[in-house]
Amino acid sequence: MARNSKSFRVGRVRGDLRGRVWYLSYSDQGQRHRPRVGSDRNAARQLAAKINAELEAGVTTTLAFQAIRFSELRQQRLQFHEQIARSSVASISRYRTATELQTSSCRRMRSTDLPPPCRMFHETTLISSPHLSEG
Repeated sequence: MARNSKSFRVGRVRGDLRGRVWYLSYSDQGQRHRPRVGSDRNAARQLAAKINAELEAGVTTTLAFQAIRFSELRQQRLQFHEQIARSSVASISRYRTATELQTSSCRRMRSTDLPPPCRMFHETTLISSPHLSEG
């Protein structure tokens, strides 16, 4: 493959140049991913190598995220504090009250009128922390 090639492969990850931007293509647990990674070929190759190593090891990839509703995220966090962190009853009650207030104030607004904290929690929250998605 020539140095000026418009594509490369690192294991199970393929890099493609489209215009001036590199995209990585790979499949993780039956789902296809095609993240945009930037204009630097060497940085794209390094990221492809990192993602390939993560795919081979079977861990969550660097660029993976899971779309989740705020209500689900809230429930997972409360369960985490109850069962794993073993937070006090008073702390859990404070967390529950605070998140209820956040959700109720966001529900009353239209999405275009939301301040940044509510915009983040309105419909869907994108998370990248794998421990939040484990029940």
